[in-house]
Amino acid sequence: MKCKKCDEEIDSKKKFCSKKCYFSYNRKIIKCKFCDEEFEVGKSSKRIYCGNICAAQDLGKVRANSAKETLMKKYGVEHQSQLQSVKDKVKKKRESGSYDNMVVNMKKTNLKRHGAVNYNNVEKNKQTKLKKYGDKNYNNREKFKETMIDRYGSVCPPGNVERTKELASKGIIGFKSEKFKQFLEENDVENVSQLPIVKEKVRKRVFKNMYDKFLNTERLGKYIKPLFTLEEYSGSAEGRQKKYKFKCLVCDNEFEDNLYSGHIPVCRVCNPIMKPTSGLEKEIVDYIKEISEYEIKENIRSILTEQRELDIYIPNKFISIEVDGLYWHSELNGKDKKYHLNKTIECEKQGIQLIHIFEDEWKYKQDIVKEKLKHIFNENGKDKIYARNCEIIEIDSKTKNDFLNKHHIQGEDKSKTKLGAYYNNELVGIMTFGKKRISLGNKSEENKYELIRYATSKIVVGLASKLLSRFIKNYNPIEIISYADRRWTQTNNNLYDKIGFKKVSNGVPSYWYMKGYLERMHRFNFRKNILNEKLEDFDSNITEWENMQVNGYDRIWDCGHLKYVWEK
Repeated sequence: MKCKKCDEEIDSKKKFCSKKCYFSYNRKIIKCKFCDEEFEVGKSSKRIYCGNICAAQDLGKVRANSAKETLMKKYGVEHQSQLQSVKDKVKKKRESGSYDNMVVNMKKTNLKRHGAVNYNNVEKNKQTKLKKYGDKNYNNREKFKETMIDRYGSVCPPGNVERTKELASKGIIGFKSEKFKQFLEENDVENVSQLPIVKEKVRKRVFKNMYDKFLNTERLGKYIKPLFTLEEYSGSAEGRQKKYKFKCLVCDNEFEDNLYSGHIPVCRVCNPIMKPTSGLEKEIVDYIKEISEYEIKENIRSILTEQRELDIYIPNKFISIEVDGLYWHSELNGKDKKYHLNKTIECEKQGIQLIHIFEDEWKYKQDIVKEKLKHIFNENGKDKIYARNCEIIEIDSKTKNDFLNKHHIQGEDKSKTKLGAYYNNELVGIMTFGKKRISLGNKSEENKYELIRYATSKIVVGLASKLLSRFIKNYNPIEIISYADRRWTQTNNNLYDKIGFKKVSNGVPSYWYMKGYLERMHRFNFRKNILNEKLEDFDSNITEWENMQVNGYDRIWDCGHLKYVWEK
């Protein structure tokens, strides 16, 4: 007798020569209904999927289509997110801040389950695309083009949907269409931003932002009230020639000032130009007396050479404070590029840490300056938190910026990675990182980063080290650089030394521009290649500094930044 499978001669009592033939004879090859992969099953099996994953995905697709049909039949929409009631709920949640907590909880879950707050199974996504489309990097670009052409008449997506709708209502199909070009020619403009309707929208938006984010902030809302309306505001087009009315809420004085390029209006009755010793220096001395019992000496000339004066000196701590008034410490008033740096170096040689406080820092960021002075004098209070009791997660940009504006002297930054430390659900510290900044002369390289900001709201022992360790664990950098403001940082035994960084250079002084000696404006905003747009009187044949002086600007120098590096 022969085997039913392989036709080999076997005993008459058997049907198969081996178990292998038995099992293969009673099996069949079928295709998975979802992924089309072939798999083996028993002849009597009713399976149609190769595994549970395909079954779940296909059933999910069926259920999704069924739900879509039901929603379309009942409400005329394909997804519940398109329902007006759902949109209202989402808007309400966003306004109440519920989404902030949701993001934090989501990141906590990712960290707990996968060990990373921004976990994304990229490899799994690629494998799915490979199975479905035969290409792990599949992107249905053609379908996208068809959708954009159908909606806007162009594959170039508009930046503002509302603006597009307005233009479409006037008979314009899309930004790349011939009809659109014809519309621009008829209105004698080169681009959309020059249209009157667009200019008016921009003017209103800028006016609202100015009120919401500038005049009504805690920084100025207590002291200044605008006395002009939306109709009177013309934006920054007229530059410094346009003056607006304000009222000082301290002395009731009404005055005029411009709002060009972020300029802050200041009442000159309350803030006359004067020597720092007449006001600021006394306030700082009073504050140091309030937080400590150290002996304070003022206007000391016996320590430094050339009879240089130390404004405030605390002998017991070997700390001196220089109060840098913007007028009296400016370059046009004799304080050149190396004045503040040379004084700092001379103090270091005497074993004294010299701290420089600019006038506008004390006026507008006094709370932050006071916290820094508390830390320097070790007067932050007895209550301490330990980093081991904090939970580290990645935070969103808004949370990060709000915290930095409240607790860091330089304010918010543009960082990619933002690590936050939570203690009892309260954010107590953050550390931010980004790729090395090209504007500082660095080359952006793979796995090389910059530590941009570190700030805390409380004393958290060991937090800087813990945040840095978490970043190293998650991102595996080979190098991290960072810059420390020499006005506030002692060159030896500082935070960077404690967390494993090494100093590689002392840096060179940098400068800020001033108009009216009210506040410093970063030099990056006045690069020569954009000065013709900023200044009323510009000459391309002279230097940036010469152009700025012609237009009534002065500048003030700092002490430079210490550069530190961490290497793997």
